[in-house]
Amino acid sequence: RERYFKTRLKWRQIVRPPVYTMPLLEADPEDIDNTDVEYLLKVLKSYGGLCKLTLKGYETGQTNKVLRRNTLRYIHQRHMIPRIMRDRVKRLVTVKSKEQIVHGVVVSHGMKRGVVIAVRRRFYVSKLNKWFFKTRRFKAHDEFNLCREGDEVAIKSVRRLGPDKSHTVIENYGDPLLKSTKDDRAERLKQLVDEQVILCVEPAYIELAKPKYRKQLHQANEILATVPEIPLPP
Repeated sequence: RERYFKTRLKWRQIVRPPVYTMPLLEADPEDIDNTDVEYLLKVLKSYGGLCKLTLKGYETGQTNKVLRRNTLRYIHQRHMIPRIMRDRVKRLVTVKSKEQIVHGVVVSHGMKRGVVIAVRRRFYVSKLNKWFFKTRRFKAHDEFNLCREGDEVAIKSVRRLGPDKSHTVIENYGDPLLKSTKDDRAERLKQLVDEQVILCVEPAYIELAKPKYRKQLHQANEILATVPEIPLPP
């Protein structure tokens, strides 16, 4: 909760608390160093950073001599894998500037482990003395397919994950205009929270999706006061 209050004015633009957030977001480097390697694999998967760890000196080919050399190099360099994983997690969870974070609305979730987010910006034309709006679309990584159309999300710029995808979803604030009380994500969200793959600020998604948070934006302090502490994993 203290971490949420500190970072609310830095890059968070939405008043109500998120439905879920990614683990170890803006965590201290000391906490990451003390985290188990198995949990770091889950964190890398949730951020879209789980890929082959690059080590030096590997050769291409399928001959016995090349395979033997690669096996020996892996045996001598496998002690470097935990350090490489921790460095990669630190880069993913650290927010150096608010320019890395973009807030938008999900307009399409048809892709597998990916969504399209529309970001609306306002700019001023001095010659016409008018304000205009411009919409730009980003493709972002959504590992567990939890985003739906209309959800307000925060995405962070990461390394390139595809030909035109270099962002990942770090927080989902839900749909403030959701009218239906039925949601197919409730069971999936509860399962992921139990596995500590994502962190849920509030236990129920439906409570955050009700329009009352849209009508009570002036009572932001009371809403944020109900946000419980997010414990870090051991």
